[in-house]
Amino acid sequence: MFLYWYFFLLFCFITISPLKFNSNIKHIFNLTLLVFLMLFIGFRHKVGGDWDIYIQDFYTNIKFFNLLKFEYHRDYGFELISYFLYKIGLDIYFVNLTCACIFVYCLYQFSKKRENIPFIFAISFPYLITIVAMGYTRQSVAIAFILLSINAIEDNKLFKYFLLTIFGIIFHKSCVVIVPLIILSYSKFNLKTIILIILLFVVSYTILRPDLSRIYAGYLHEGIIYHSYGAYYRISINILLCFFWLFFFKRINLSKYENKFIFFVLFSCIILLFFVDKYSTFVDRVNIYLSIIQLMIVPKFFYILPRYKIIINSIILSMYGFMYFIWLNYSPFAHLWIPYNNLLFFK
Repeated sequence: MFLYWYFFLLFCFITISPLKFNSNIKHIFNLTLLVFLMLFIGFRHKVGGDWDIYIQDFYTNIKFFNLLKFEYHRDYGFELISYFLYKIGLDIYFVNLTCACIFVYCLYQFSKKRENIPFIFAISFPYLITIVAMGYTRQSVAIAFILLSINAIEDNKLFKYFLLTIFGIIFHKSCVVIVPLIILSYSKFNLKTIILIILLFVVSYTILRPDLSRIYAGYLHEGIIYHSYGAYYRISINILLCFFWLFFFKRINLSKYENKFIFFVLFSCIILLFFVDKYSTFVDRVNIYLSIIQLMIVPKFFYILPRYKIIINSIILSMYGFMYFIWLNYSPFAHLWIPYNNLLFFK
């Protein structure tokens, strides 16, 4: 458990530290920290809720992967990486490392564009990094590409956005749910946007249609084994943040596109709230994408009272730390992440 707290507190310290470094030292330090984070996520050993499933799939099923035979029930991007690494003699650890590198790089680029790298990594650590990147490998890569696609559409690079979105979908089909919200929020309603929506709809429908029965069986037709106990709590956090944004959006320095996106997310979260009791796992997986708003809103809270930036950021990070403490010590699934072990030092 020590290493979880070490990384989280290190990002917190960098966020609120008054120390200033020149750009070269800061760049080297950030690069070193991110490399260690990639190794921390990628070379984990027997850590994460889906560890056994990924192990079984890699050592049992990947040898039967056929590049020329499209199978709808598979996430092709992840399977392709797994198959390639398997063929050159590498194991599941290097699959995880590759996915960790993609995730950390995309999160870094998203944070860099918002000029708040350590803060965004700090608030990402309890959930997006620990639970998602170290538990739901395929979905972590999907959300990574979605983060990068938001950067692309903010720069009006629609073709790049289209490609990154497709990459996300072929790693985990669930990310298709966030696509309409991003397009509606960030695009002007013109011919380009209409063509993009039609293309994405056709591609998404083609990929998802044969797989709907499996999605229903796996997420929607739930038994106790599929129940996600934290779904209501996590979606409520997003709703509360959105309402906080409603009161202070004139002070919180966000772009008009981000404001539109947050509004659509609020609307979506309220709808999902009605389905938590019956379809908690499905709602929880969808809410992972909606949690992107936390990376947009929370680092800008200090704009409400700019003079107290360090105090406000410290309070926010303390709240995330408290939630992290509760999850690590009291979640019924935390034992799947504890104790932490790593390929580089386990015997």
